[in-house]
Amino acid sequence: MILRSCPVTVGVLIGLFTWTGIVFCVNAEQSEDASFMEPVNELGIGTFSGKVQALFMRRNYDGEDASSGTLAETLNYKSPQLGPLTLGLQYIRADRLFEGGGLEPPNGAAWTIHNSDFEVLNEAYINMNFGFLDLPKTDLTVGRQIAHYNFAPTYNCRQKPQAIQAAVLSSKDIIPGVSFELGHIEKFSSWTTRDGSGDAYRSSFNDVGDVIADSEGIATPDTHGMQFLTVSSDIIPRTDVTVYDLYGENLYNTFGAKANVSVFESEGLNVTWKNHYIMQKDVGDFPKELDAQTIESGLAFKKDNLMLQPGVMTVFGGDGDNDLRHPLQSTLTWQYILDWYNRPNLEGSDSAYLKSTYTFGDTLLYALYFVTDHDRATSGGAFDQELDIVVKHNVTERFYVTFKAAYGYRDNRAGASDTSREDYRLFVGYKF
Repeated sequence: MILRSCPVTVGVLIGLFTWTGIVFCVNAEQSEDASFMEPVNELGIGTFSGKVQALFMRRNYDGEDASSGTLAETLNYKSPQLGPLTLGLQYIRADRLFEGGGLEPPNGAAWTIHNSDFEVLNEAYINMNFGFLDLPKTDLTVGRQIAHYNFAPTYNCRQKPQAIQAAVLSSKDIIPGVSFELGHIEKFSSWTTRDGSGDAYRSSFNDVGDVIADSEGIATPDTHGMQFLTVSSDIIPRTDVTVYDLYGENLYNTFGAKANVSVFESEGLNVTWKNHYIMQKDVGDFPKELDAQTIESGLAFKKDNLMLQPGVMTVFGGDGDNDLRHPLQSTLTWQYILDWYNRPNLEGSDSAYLKSTYTFGDTLLYALYFVTDHDRATSGGAFDQELDIVVKHNVTERFYVTFKAAYGYRDNRAGASDTSREDYRLFVGYKF
């Protein structure tokens, strides 16, 4: 195994031990769930919070492995309300502790598995609340902000959540039971630790048009960001409905509709029918034809601390124009597969999955089994499978350990070689 030490490793480790010492010294005088930032937060200058998290990863690509470790510090700040205005900041820095393995790509093992060093001002926004106009649930947020949308979720699967640089107006005041979000996105920062031109998955903030172009391997079209509208409602009894649209001039348009219907509630058992439909079309001078449609439907059974959800997903069509694009991710179940090994966004694919969560005490167990059948799109057809297992344990109110493991297998047809992949991740973190 090849091991490459980062020059800042010693300094980072010393910093970690210093943080740990502060944590334990302060906690000796405070309750277990108190943050050592509490004395500062009581000064009235704003609220500070954050976390320190180590992430150790290893992937095996049919016998060739790549591994890396990073240590990331996240610092959040939210100012006191100054009239109707509030300032929010989030700074994240990750230092590479090591990388290695038998796989030696040009950019290094850490880059390959999206677990390398980076730093970014992930949030820097001003929020205006319209309570002074008797609209206490209406806000305008301008600047860098963590994404939490169906077409661009938080997706915090490594060391950082996704973020957008945007202006977003949100309100729950106009119609009782209805909320909406109207926004304009200029730049996008992905979940990964990568950076560099030509890669759609970059931690730095990049023009959203460049992100789409990089994901397609094309020159950036003449565009002016992307605009979106989201409307959600629970007016219909036992039903939550969300409709959204993300539009990019000379890029493409993504329309989505979600409906969660409570079909049964009795003696602690809840059954919810969950549905998500997405349609994508090319817009204006986008150089590729795009006509993609997909639907996911599942039944979630919840009894006490156990949840079990079987479901299916289909991408309609018969050629490459029908592939579902996902550079900003989505909230479809397949996006949360650890390895993305099933390729269920390709045209003509039919998928089925079984997802489950179970909590006991301070421990969460999660499992996802996802299978996809390809008739044409890949290697003359294929049957793909992936199994994910997650165990998270909260050692204290603030100290946690999470282990994730995945195994994927592609049974390719038409003489193509079968392939497999393994993924292992260990998170050790402390929130303050």
